[in-house]
Amino acid sequence: MATLVAETFITNKNLYSVLPKDNKVNISAILGVLNSRLISYLYINQVTQATKDDFPQVTIKDVLSLPAPSLLKDKARHDKMVSLVDQMLSLNKQLPAAKTDHEKTALQRQIDATDRQIDQLVYELYALTEEERRIVEGANQ
Repeated sequence: MATLVAETFITNKNLYSVLPKDNKVNISAILGVLNSRLISYLYINQVTQATKDDFPQVTIKDVLSLPAPSLLKDKARHDKMVSLVDQMLSLNKQLPAAKTDHEKTALQRQIDATDRQIDQLVYELYALTEEERRIVEGANQ
């Protein structure tokens, strides 16, 4: 679980901050990859500590062991990811302010659809086959 924070803040030992080394890759694109179904699947299947107890520990070493796609190879995909993540962040900000059940339901549907688009884009970035996609999708049900 990752989020984007624009303000200055202090973390404790249970939170990690990710800062870009340069401005070539937008941090929103990284956020989209980190929160994808694929990364969740890989993390749970590669890190034994991920499922050991009620409060699994995430370590820098484990996160760094996950494969990272090259977001710089395809500017169109990079920019699409940034757009989808920005849309997701905006929708999630609107959700608590929704006044009616209809508004909440409509926003949640948009969030779910955007989430699926992000996952599909991540699958493309990692060049997953249809069979690999089905495995990841089936494991996250």
